Amino acid sequence: MTSQQINPAVKKWPIETLRVLDICQHIHKHAEEFYQYLVEIHQEHNEISRMWGLFAIDKCNQSDAFKMVSRLRGEGIKEINMSAEVAANILLKVKSIPRGEKRNPPSVLDALRFTIRMEENLTSVHFSHVVKFHSEQNTSLMASSLQSSNSIIHVMTEEYLNLTVLNADVF
Repeated sequence: MTSQQINPAVKKWPIETLRVLDICQHIHKHAEEFYQYLVEIHQEHNEISRMWGLFAIDKCNQSDAFKMVSRLRGEGIKEINMSAEVAANILLKVKSIPRGEKRNPPSVLDALRFTIRMEENLTSVHFSHVVKFHSEQNTSLMASSLQSSNSIIHVMTEEYLNLTVLNADVF
């Protein structure tokens, strides 16, 4: 077989580069666990708890997408837009988020403020930003299983603003 007969969509990726996919999977798994913790400790705030539940589902979907792509071992992938070092640093930050404190949990306002910032920072680890496929069909297939979290962030920001205005002594 000559080099001209080799499919250009098949590229041999170094293990270190493919490791990014596994790390991204773990980033989203830890974020999912954090959102589940928030749902559990703030059940009395129905709407906000529901949003955190949606984020937990979104993070689970993201984790599953990275897991599926990781199993492909690079086949059909055109680009991986993150280094293992950057991904590992993000994973360390996500792992360091405290989530076991049930006696003295963060207030709903603190948790909202934190999760809004966290989501803004995690946009770089969104599946569509990390992996590009040769085939548009593969990209569409993987992206179809993922829901956009931008609308949830918007609603969460509105909830935060509503709570801070309600709690302010300006009236």
